[in-house]
Amino acid sequence: MRIRPLLSLVPFSLLPAQDVPLGVEAVTTFRSDYLFRGFHLAQQTLEFQIATEIAFGKDQTLGLGLFDLSEGSGSFRQSGLYLDWGHTLSENLQASLSLTAQAFQDSALESGTELGLTLDYTFTEDWSAETMLFWDLRSAGLYGASELSYSHVLSPKSFFSAAGGISYTASYFDRSGLNDVFARASYTYGLTDSLAWTPFLGLSVPLTEERTQSRLFFGLNLEVFF
Repeated sequence: MRIRPLLSLVPFSLLPAQDVPLGVEAVTTFRSDYLFRGFHLAQQTLEFQIATEIAFGKDQTLGLGLFDLSEGSGSFRQSGLYLDWGHTLSENLQASLSLTAQAFQDSALESGTELGLTLDYTFTEDWSAETMLFWDLRSAGLYGASELSYSHVLSPKSFFSAAGGISYTASYFDRSGLNDVFARASYTYGLTDSLAWTPFLGLSVPLTEERTQSRLFFGLNLEVFF
C-alpha cells in the first residue's frame, strides 16, 4: 500500500511535457500475495487507487488518495483514504507528513487512523534513501522502515527500479522489534503519455520471533495519468 501520491514515483520523462500544478493518477494493481508491513494478509488481490497531488510553488505539495483492495477468493478487504503534505527541505532532502484512515475486513489488523512521517534523501540521480515512521492511533504502536532505492531511466518511455530495506515495530499490534527484510524490483513502460504498466517482483523475509514463512510475490500495475 502506498501512502504518498503515486505521481512522485514516476519520472517526468514518462509524463506529458507540460508544467501543471495539479496531477491525478489512477492505478489498478494485481498481486499474487499481499504483504502489508510484513503481515501476510491475503492472496491474489486486486487494488484500485486514485491519487491527486497539488503543487504550491517549488517546495510544497498536497496530496489526497483513496484506495480499495480485496481478495479474489476470500473475504479480506482493506480500504481507506489519506492526506499527504510534502515539503522540500533542501536540494537533496524532502519530508512529508501524512494522515491515513483505513478499514480492514477479515484481517489480523484493526481499522483505525495513523500519522506518518517520511524523509527522503537523494544521493544521485539514480540513488536515494528513505525512512518512514507511522504511528497507529488505535494500537498506540509504531511501524518504521528504512530503505535504499535505485531507479534508472532506460529510455524516454521506460525505467527500472529496485529497493531493499528493513522494517521495525514497537507495540505495533502484536509485534515489537525487528520486523522483516524486504526487497522489490519493477520495470515501468509508458504505453502513451497518459498510460503505463509496471510488472514487479517482491520479497519479504520475516525477522519476528514467530518465524513465519518468507514470501516471494509478483504483480502488475496499470497506471493512468490525467
